[in-house]
Amino acid sequence: MDALLNILAFATALAMLEIWLERYRSGFGGDFIDPYWSEHMQGPFIEFLKRVAGKQYIKRYHYSMFGFVLPALYAGEWAVLAWHGHGGLAARLASPLMLMIGVCAGVMVVEDFLYFLLIGLFAKRLLPGKGFDEGAMLLLKGKVAWHTDWRPIAFGLGLPTSYFIGLGIAFFSFALRRLIFG
Repeated sequence: MDALLNILAFATALAMLEIWLERYRSGFGGDFIDPYWSEHMQGPFIEFLKRVAGKQYIKRYHYSMFGFVLPALYAGEWAVLAWHGHGGLAARLASPLMLMIGVCAGVMVVEDFLYFLLIGLFAKRLLPGKGFDEGAMLLLKGKVAWHTDWRPIAFGLGLPTSYFIGLGIAFFSFALRRLIFG
């Protein structure tokens, strides 16, 4: 339950931050206030990340947030949990690490989904002339250019494959932690 609350809290905050950062530009999928954060990252490691995440591109904001800021926050949380954990050193280190890997994977998926849901809800206020179809329905209809691989769910709707991979990593990490450490 703590992991789910952790995921929801971080994902909601990050989704709202991203919407706020895009508010002065074209909105949904738009550029950030400062063009520095909208730059598409390049390089072999970025190509690997794009392939794994099923993304057409990765902006500097996402690379920084999910590659450095979020892991740093979770490293701090992991250190506190490890310090105050129970059992031997291995259990005190491994159990929180498994938890943080699962939470981080969950945040990446839930933040992306909440971004689409919230931008649809806030679209009328932030983007005159736009409505709910600017958010969740575009995602479910597979009309989001930066997600490259989709899986059908029902009624002609789908979700990015990266959602299923991220949730799989999260559930596997949580289940393995529970199996090993109780």
